[in-house]
Amino acid sequence: MVYLLHMSTPGTLNLSEVQGDDWTLTLSFTNSLGYAVDLSGATWNAQVRRNYKDDNVAATWTVDTSGAASGVLALSLSHTATAALTKSHYYWDLQQTSGTVTTLLIGEITMIPEVTR
Repeated sequence: MVYLLHMSTPGTLNLSEVQGDDWTLTLSFTNSLGYAVDLSGATWNAQVRRNYKDDNVAATWTVDTSGAASGVLALSLSHTATAALTKSHYYWDLQQTSGTVTTLLIGEITMIPEVTR
């Protein structure tokens, strides 16, 4: 997936995911000219919550920054973490937490209940 990086407004990425599965989301960020944005040197946090006002974090994505110099971040959640997401709907975001705090992506997650356990 490729996302243009606009610092003033976060992009939106809504997801439909299966509860109890391992989730991996690889994101490539480019500028308005289509060139990769160097995201190295920054720290990142991505969380899932039941609603925007909820103080409780339902899950925290692992953010792999090994491709950050080329504009690539890989987010993942383990099947153990997603099995605990028992509601039908959640919200998530990806935020740079160092330097200027900036939210790059926001979205909703529609949960598909697992069958095989």
